[in-house]
Amino acid sequence: MAEVTTATLLFTDRVDSTPLAIRVGDEAMDSLRAGLPETLPLPSSLASTERTAFVGRADALARLSAAFEATTRPGPRRITLLAGEPGIGKTRLAAEFCTAAYAEGATVLLGRCDEEALLPYQPFIELLRYYVAHSEAGALAGQLGRGGPEIARLVPELRERVPGIGEPASGDPESDRYRLFDGVCIFLENIAAGRPLVVVLDDLHWADKPTLLMLRHIVRSAESAALMVVGTYRETDLDRQHPLTEVLADLRREPGHERILLRGLDVAETEALLQTVAPHEASPGTRAFAEAVQRETEGNPFFLHEVVQHFKETGTIYERDGLWRSDVASIADLGIPEGVKDVVGRRLSRLSADCQAVLGRAAVQGRDFELAVLERMSDLDADRLLDALDEVVTAGLIDEIDGRAGHYRFSHALVRQALYSELNTTRRVRLHRQVGEALEALGAGEKPERYGELAYHFCEAATSGVGEQAARYSILAAERALEHLAYEETQVVCRRALDVGEGHSDTERASRAI
Repeated sequence: MAEVTTATLLFTDRVDSTPLAIRVGDEAMDSLRAGLPETLPLPSSLASTERTAFVGRADALARLSAAFEATTRPGPRRITLLAGEPGIGKTRLAAEFCTAAYAEGATVLLGRCDEEALLPYQPFIELLRYYVAHSEAGALAGQLGRGGPEIARLVPELRERVPGIGEPASGDPESDRYRLFDGVCIFLENIAAGRPLVVVLDDLHWADKPTLLMLRHIVRSAESAALMVVGTYRETDLDRQHPLTEVLADLRREPGHERILLRGLDVAETEALLQTVAPHEASPGTRAFAEAVQRETEGNPFFLHEVVQHFKETGTIYERDGLWRSDVASIADLGIPEGVKDVVGRRLSRLSADCQAVLGRAAVQGRDFELAVLERMSDLDADRLLDALDEVVTAGLIDEIDGRAGHYRFSHALVRQALYSELNTTRRVRLHRQVGEALEALGAGEKPERYGELAYHFCEAATSGVGEQAARYSILAAERALEHLAYEETQVVCRRALDVGEGHSDTERASRAI
C-alpha cells in the first residue's frame, strides 16, 4: 500500500494556545493546490478585527475541525449547526474557525439572513454574488456546469461575467425549483472540487422557507464533495411553528449533521476575557469580580463586554499605570445592570443628543444602514451627521462596512434591537415611511433587488397613508420572488399586500397570485 502523507491545519485557542489540528490526506492536498487560482478574499464580516480577544470554546473548535477534516474523505455532506442564545458567540466562533481554515487554503463563503427577510434565498444570493464578483471569468464558466441559467436567476450579473448563458428551462413549478436547487448544489460542488469549501449561513432563525428548503437539498445531496456548511441560529427564537424547526428535524436524520450548543463562559474564561478587555493585577478581588460578573451575565460574551464597557465609561473601573482598578468597596456595590437592554441603554444615554437621534433612525433601516438614507431623514447637516457617526463608531456600537463607503452595520443585532424597541409605534410608523421615501428618492424603486426592502418599510408605515406604495412594492417583490421560484415567500408577500393595500388597484394582482 502506498504511503499516505498528511498536511495539518492548526487551530489555536487564543487563551491557552491549545493546538487543534485537522489532518488532510495527501491526495486531498494535491487537489487543493494544483493549478488553482488564488484563494478568494475572506469575506470582510469574518475577517474584521474584534475589539475583544476570543476566549474559550476549545471543545467547539475541535469539533468544527473534526467535521472539516471529514469533508476531505468520501462520505456525506457535513453540516455543523451552532446554536445558542443571542450574544453567546455563535458568529464569532464561526469566524475563528473560518479564519483558520482560510489561512490553510479553504474557500470561505458567507451568507446572512436578515430579520426583515427582504429577499428570498438571501444568504445564498449573498454568497453566490460574492463568489461571482471575485472569481476569474474562465474559472466561473467551468464551474457553473449545467446550472448556469439557474444561478443567473439569483445572480443576474453572472451574465455579464460569463456571456452566452442560456435561459432556464421552463416546466411545472416543482421541476423548475428542483433545477434551481440542483444548479446551486452543482455549482458549490464544482467550487469545492478545487479547494475545500466552507459555507457559513448566519442567523438561520431569520431564514425564509425557500432558503431552508435549498439548504436541506444541498445537505441531502448524495454527491461527495469537500463541502462543509456551518449554520448559526438562536434556539431561543424557535417554536413548533417556526420554519426552521421542521428543517432541523429533517437535518438531524442526515449522517453528516452535528449540532453544537453554546453556553456561557465559565468563571475562568470570564476572568480571561476581562483580562483582555481591562488588564488588571491578579488578586482574590479580581477573581471575586469575575465571579460576580459571570453570575450576573451567565457568561454571555456580549453581555460581559457590554458590562465592562459600562464600568469603564462610568468610571467604576479606571486605568492607572497601565492597569485597570476600582475604588468600589465591595462587589455588591458595583451596580451591575440587569439585562443587555439595560446595559446598552445606559451606554447609549451617555452619547450626545445628535448620536441618539441618528441611531434611532438607523435602527429603523435595519442591522445594516446607509449614510445616504440617513442624510434624507436627519435634520443634521452633513458634517454634524458624520461627527455623530464617528462618535458612535468610537464607542464601538457601529462599524463601517469595509469596501462600501457610506455603509454601516450595528456591532451586534442586540444593539439594533435595543434601539428599535425604544421607539413607540407612532414614531416607528413615521420613520419607516421616511426610510421608504428616502429609498425611492435615491432610485431604489428602479432596482428589482430592493423591492423587498421598499415593501417592508412601506408596509410598516401603511397606516400613515402609504398603503398604495406598500401594495405596489409588495406585488413587485412577490413577482420577483416568483421569478426566483420562492413560492412560499411569494404567498407571504402577497398576503401582506392584501392586508395593507385594501382598496388599491394592486390587490387584485395579489389575490390572483395567492
